[in-house]
Amino acid sequence: MSKLGDIGRGITYRLENLSQKFHNKGKDDSAEVVDRVNRRIARLTTIDNDELTAYHEAGHSLLQYLLHPHNQPRKATIINSNYALGYAAVKSEVAETGLMSELFNDMCINYGGYAAEKLIYGETSRGCSGDLEDIRSSARNMVRQYHMSNVTPVQTLPQIAHSKVSFLGLVVWEKSTPIETQPSPELVRKMEKAEIRIMERAEKTASFLLRAYEPSLRALAKNLTIQRTLLGDEIAAIIEEAQGYEAPAETLRL
Repeated sequence: MSKLGDIGRGITYRLENLSQKFHNKGKDDSAEVVDRVNRRIARLTTIDNDELTAYHEAGHSLLQYLLHPHNQPRKATIINSNYALGYAAVKSEVAETGLMSELFNDMCINYGGYAAEKLIYGETSRGCSGDLEDIRSSARNMVRQYHMSNVTPVQTLPQIAHSKVSFLGLVVWEKSTPIETQPSPELVRKMEKAEIRIMERAEKTASFLLRAYEPSLRALAKNLTIQRTLLGDEIAAIIEEAQGYEAPAETLRL
């Protein structure tokens, strides 16, 4: 089953239901709703999986270019592999620092495919599911493991139980055993809200940047659809040509 099929069936079902509601209520503009349905369905018939995948990977590559100037895109392709319809690879030339801003930028990049599909098609495909799982995992780690929020789950840190073995009044062996502790329900709710805030901010940032650089997004997707694979230098050249100048990636670090 194709990602395009998912989008087509979902949109058709919702718009036909909307059209029926207007018709049943006797609205004067029901014909206009039907016309919007037909235009939307006609638009869907012109989309193929290659174009959808191209926009998805273009979103990832564009945000990688903007948010990680020292680790630029290495490759983007829409050639099917055993595990994906396409992928975007990165040049790992500089080791990651693990700073919150860097982890947040990574989260924005993971949102690239989702945000690109939403910008171009008005909704997203199931091909975003893996990215969204990674995003949720990153947000959870930032809050619960790295303490990168205003919610510091000190209560979740393991407590240590110390036990000693003595012989003839001398300590011959000492053992430290972590004790599993569970956070309170209130703390869990606070951590979940903090994770949601981080994810929402990352999605808004990704969407904002793709709207600001929409000419580059469309140019990347168009070239990917034609060439099927773009290398790092080609990606950078397309972005710079579409925007008319070299993108100030350094100033976009968040």
